[in-house]
Amino acid sequence: MPIKVILLLWYAAAYPETRAPRARSARRAARRVCGGGREPWTAAEWARERASALADGVGGERAFPVFLKFHKVGSATVSRAIRCAALSHPALVADAWDRDATARVANASAAFSCGPMPYEHHTLALYARHGLDALRACTRAEQRGRFAPRLLTVLRDPFERLLSAVYFFARGGAAGGGVAPRARAPFGLAEFARVRERVLAQAGGLREYADGLARGDVAGAKRALSRDFAVVGVTEDMAGFLALVALEMRWPTLLMCYFDYHRNDERPRREQFAPAVVAALEAELAGEREVYEHARSVFERHAARRGAAFASARAELVGALQGGGCREAKRRQHCAVSRLPEATAPLLEKRNCFSVDGDGKSLREL
Repeated sequence: MPIKVILLLWYAAAYPETRAPRARSARRAARRVCGGGREPWTAAEWARERASALADGVGGERAFPVFLKFHKVGSATVSRAIRCAALSHPALVADAWDRDATARVANASAAFSCGPMPYEHHTLALYARHGLDALRACTRAEQRGRFAPRLLTVLRDPFERLLSAVYFFARGGAAGGGVAPRARAPFGLAEFARVRERVLAQAGGLREYADGLARGDVAGAKRALSRDFAVVGVTEDMAGFLALVALEMRWPTLLMCYFDYHRNDERPRREQFAPAVVAALEAELAGEREVYEHARSVFERHAARRGAAFASARAELVGALQGGGCREAKRRQHCAVSRLPEATAPLLEKRNCFSVDGDGKSLREL
């Protein structure tokens, strides 16, 4: 056998991560940002890091975050921030979630799949069908009693959510009979009617809040927000929401540094639409607005309960976002994630903590 082939076979066996091109690319990117000498932990090293971190009390009450992810509320921004925070410290890795499990809850006719890490849209379906019990059932059996899910969600002004969905999901402009996603002009009711079904199918519908929280029951949705959620926020104060998440999880505030994803500053705003369009859409969104206004009040109560601690955490996060502190925080976060054992490579491949904004720019490009 040629020596070159032998060497290639040896290298593949010695460095199995090279069989995954995306993982290999992520590792190389981490080395450029983090410097050399930061190879992934072995299983034994990882066990020691975990034990040391848990002994130090990092992670507080051993809570792990489950984010109920609605569409077009800044949910990609939140899920990436929470995911990177949960992965970037050994004691915070959300391995309490059993993504490969098939679970069952009382009074359910059939078992269900827990699905991937608990920051994606599938959490909404799990909660809608089975409530908080589903999230508890998806906790790894060996971790029950040690880790407990903390349910988090963020809601957005329903009219703004609808506009965001139309200009994000509709494709083709006039040629496609719809509204171009980056169009600057406000649409009329006839234009909205042409794209309505297609857009709303991708954005969870006009009543996603009530449907996801209580199967369409507005009063039930309001009760659920007050009863089941550790933190409720609103998109209009994203820094405040993530500051509350850090306080609830007992995480360092700057673990929640974030960057906006899928932001469209070119779309028209509410005041640019004809009064008839606004009135017609607001009439359809009346139930969602009631749920949203209740969410605002829950957020304000959560913030008031935290008092000075909330004000301090929010100010720290806003200052880091505006002053550049989050750039360094994200670099440290990514370097920590890059050391996760090879068994976690699929998580790193899917969406690493290297990208710092929605346009795909990375730390090495700034």
